[in-house]
Amino acid sequence: MSGRGSAPASGIVVLSLGDMSVEGKKVNIKFIFVTMLLSSIISGFVAASMGTAIPAIMEEFAVSAGMAQWLTSLYSLAAGILTIATAFIIKRFPTKRVFFMGIGLFTVGVLACVFSSNFMLLIVGRILQGVGSGILISMTQVVILTLFPQEKRGFMMGFYGLAVGFTPVFGPVIAGILIDHGGWRMLFVIALVMCIADIVMGLICMRNVLETVVAGFDIGSMALAGIGFTGITLALGNMGAHPFLSPQVGLALLIGIAGLAVFVLRQLKLDDPLLEMRTFKTRDFAVAVFLCMAVNALMNGTAAVMTIFVQTIQGGTATQFGLILMPFALIVGLLSPVVGKWYDKAGMRPIALFGGTTILVSAIGLLFLNESTPGWFIMILFIVMGLGVPGFMTQSITWGMDRLSDAWTADGTAIINCLRTIGNALGTAVFVALMSGTSSSGAELTAADARVSFIGMFGLAVALFIVSVFLVRKPKKAVG
Repeated sequence: MSGRGSAPASGIVVLSLGDMSVEGKKVNIKFIFVTMLLSSIISGFVAASMGTAIPAIMEEFAVSAGMAQWLTSLYSLAAGILTIATAFIIKRFPTKRVFFMGIGLFTVGVLACVFSSNFMLLIVGRILQGVGSGILISMTQVVILTLFPQEKRGFMMGFYGLAVGFTPVFGPVIAGILIDHGGWRMLFVIALVMCIADIVMGLICMRNVLETVVAGFDIGSMALAGIGFTGITLALGNMGAHPFLSPQVGLALLIGIAGLAVFVLRQLKLDDPLLEMRTFKTRDFAVAVFLCMAVNALMNGTAAVMTIFVQTIQGGTATQFGLILMPFALIVGLLSPVVGKWYDKAGMRPIALFGGTTILVSAIGLLFLNESTPGWFIMILFIVMGLGVPGFMTQSITWGMDRLSDAWTADGTAIINCLRTIGNALGTAVFVALMSGTSSSGAELTAADARVSFIGMFGLAVALFIVSVFLVRKPKKAVG
C-alpha cells in the first residue's frame, strides 16, 4: 500500500495467496486475516445483540425509545468518526500496534457495559466499543484489498461477509434467550470472553504486514468531521422529542452541516489531507458510497424499529424477535460468498438490480404491519430484504474500491467505511425518531407510530432502487 509522505517501509513482499515475506521472515497472512476477522465477528455479535436488548434496557433504566436508540446510534457515530482517521493510523503505525489499539479499546468498552450501574456508563462503554470497532473493521478490509490479488478480492470479501454475517444469525437468538433468562449484561460477558480469546490470538499470530509511511495528521480536520457528523446525528435523533427550530434539532443540524462543509473545503486545499476527497471524482466510487450508506441505514433502522415493534407494541419476547431475525441473518451470511463469486463473473450491475428490487419489495410490505401481524409475515419481509443486502454490504465496496488506484486504497476504505457506519447511526436515529415523534409524551407506542417510520424506510428504499437501476453501470478504468 502506498500513501502520501515519506517513502514506505521496505521488506514486505507477497509470496503467494497465503504467505508473504516481512523483512526476510515468512509469515502466513491467512492466520493474520483470521485473527482480525474474529474482532469483526465480536463487533458484529454485540451489534446484533444490542437491538434485541434495547427493550430490556429501556425497562431497567426507565428510558424512552428515543433515548435508548443512542446506544446504537452513538456506537455507529463513534465508529464512523474514528474510521476517518484510520487512513492515517493504518499508514502511520505498524499493523500489530493498530490491532491491539482497536481490540484494547473495544474490550474496555465491553467491561464498562458489564459493570454499568447507570445508563450514561452504558453509553460510554458503547462509544469506546465504536472507536475500537472503527479501527478494526477498516484495517481488516485494507488487508483484504491490499494483500490479496484483485481476482481474489471478491471471494475474500464474500468470505469476510460470510463470517461476519453469521454473527447476526445466532446473535439475536442467543441474545433473546440470555435476556429472557439471565439479563442483558450476559451479552457483554460473552463478548468479553471472545475479546480475551482474540487478544491471545493476536499475541501469537499478528505481524506487521502493511507498509507504513511518515505522514502528518490534521487534528483540525478531524475535529471538523466530528462536529459535522455529531451535529447531524444529534439533530436527526432529537426530531422525535423536540421541535425542528429548537437548539436540539435546528441549531445542531446547522452546526453539523457547517462543520462538514468546512471539512470538505479544508481537505481540497490541504497538500496532505486527512481524507482524499478527490476519490469522489470517480463516479462509481461515489455511487458505491451512497449504496453502502442507504443499505446500512435501512438495515439497522429497520432492526431498531422492529425490535421495539415486536417486543413493546406486539408484546412479544426477546427470544421471539431473535427467531424472527434469524433467517434474515442466515441468508445474508450464506449469500455473501455466492454474491462474491457472482460479482467476480458479472460485475456489480446485475447484483444492484436484484438487490434494489428485493429491498424495495420488503419496504412495501412494512407498510401493511399492525399489532396483530403474525411473526411469520415479519420474518418473510426480513428474508426478502436479506436476499438483496449482501451485494450492497460487501460487493459495492469491492466495486467502488476497484475503480481507485492502490495509492488511494486506504483513503477510499476509510471514506466508505466511515460513511456506511454513519449511515447506521443516521438510520437508527431517524427511523426511531420518526416512530417516537408521533407518540404523545409518556404514551405507549402503537403500530400507527411505527408506520410513520415504515413510510420513511419505503422512501429510502425507492431512492436506493432508482440509483441501482440508473447509476450502476459497467466499471471504468481506475483513476487516482
